[in-house]
Amino acid sequence: MRFGGVASPSVEVYSTVKIVATSPAGRGTVPVTVSVSAGSSARTAANQFRYEPPGTAGASAGASS
Repeated sequence: MRFGGVASPSVEVYSTVKIVATSPAGRGTVPVTVSVSAGSSARTAANQFRYEPPGTAGASAGASS
């Protein structure tokens, strides 16, 4: 799993529909890409991750399970 061009430092796959990943350091809004043997996820508006400034309520991801 990649956040922008940076690989996640930790990815846990629970099923074909649930993946938990730690976001690497970053800023702004970046595309999230999941790659498997059959290919990579499409770049869409739903596959975006927004970093929040330190001390705020947290970051949000567009896609959900």
